[in-house]
Amino acid sequence: MLKGQYFSFDAVVATVIMAVAMASLMGYWYGAQQAAESRMLPLHPGAMRMAESLLSPGVPSGWQSASSLNDVKQFGIASGFSNQINRSKLDKLDYWIANNYAGSGKIMRAPAEYCILLEYTEDNLPIKRMGNCTYDSGREVAVAHRGVSIQDSSGKMRPARMRVFVWR
Repeated sequence: MLKGQYFSFDAVVATVIMAVAMASLMGYWYGAQQAAESRMLPLHPGAMRMAESLLSPGVPSGWQSASSLNDVKQFGIASGFSNQINRSKLDKLDYWIANNYAGSGKIMRAPAEYCILLEYTEDNLPIKRMGNCTYDSGREVAVAHRGVSIQDSSGKMRPARMRVFVWR
């Protein structure tokens, strides 16, 4: 055998074995990763979608004066397309959820049970709690966080946090 030959039979066999091992490891890794993501896929995007749609004016834009849920296409509690919460829309959403939880969830396209929490950021004082907030740590829960601003009782705009929980 000549010295300095790189492509000997040993090197070719070792390269093939290494390539097969790497391909198997990558296939297993991506398969396991997708299996883990598929379990969470319906909940987290659903919570994100709900939080984003709530920070819109809603459809129709004056949905808070609708007398029936059949007249509402999308809930939105923001003033325009901002993060400023409109109190009358918030109160009306609270009314609809309290009186027709399932119908309100259908309009928001909730993938499972849901809970919407609003609280001031400085002191964690609650503003509103809407929906079924009876989840526990043993369940699968997805949360979407959004920063908002809301007018307090004195008329001052204050920073707040909106959290949308979706669970099953």
